Amino acid sequence: MFSILIGLACQTPSAPIDNSELKIDTPRVPPTMKPSQPPVFPDMESIDMAMTSGQVLSIGTMNINYSPKTHAYASHEMISDYNVYPMNNAVILQGMIEGSIGKHKHVFFGFTGVKENGKKDMPLLLEAMLIYEVPEDDGPGEYSKTFQIESLKKDAVLQSVESMTIEDSDGDGQFEVRASVYFKTCCEKENIPYLENMHFELQELELIRQNE
Repeated sequence: MFSILIGLACQTPSAPIDNSELKIDTPRVPPTMKPSQPPVFPDMESIDMAMTSGQVLSIGTMNINYSPKTHAYASHEMISDYNVYPMNNAVILQGMIEGSIGKHKHVFFGFTGVKENGKKDMPLLLEAMLIYEVPEDDGPGEYSKTFQIESLKKDAVLQSVESMTIEDSDGDGQFEVRASVYFKTCCEKENIPYLENMHFELQELELIRQNE
């Protein structure tokens, strides 16, 4: 097993977030894929319309696996409330989850599809979004971070997040995030969507992709 450290940007909720320098080091190994029937992806026109709505909206069918004893579904309004995407150039692809991830006892976490500057002709990029608490003198302060995530294949374009799972896979009491994500490569002849399974751990304030 080896891990990938994903680049991130940290901002207070009230300040604009600059995602321009977010990067991920792509490993030079074949990605782990599994065959799947091509799903019905969110319509790109609907995504573009959502980005002009004045807020960050949820798109597509929710498929989230979690225990209601430890986690809860959170409203998509959380992103707008914390001003994570000031330009509203994002859509939520699998809803928001509230609860414990890693050593953090209370966070909000979700996957988003983002277009640079909200332009229609830009490709849809995958990001993870985190709202977390920091102890301060007058009570816990809340901050946000975004993480840009790329496929293990080069020149791949995001199609959809098929599912998200919150689980403690190794029984250490710290929850992790798994996601099944569809991408499509822009330059291959067949250009068939493929499913890539992702496993993330939140270590302190770093989102680490695990490759198994």
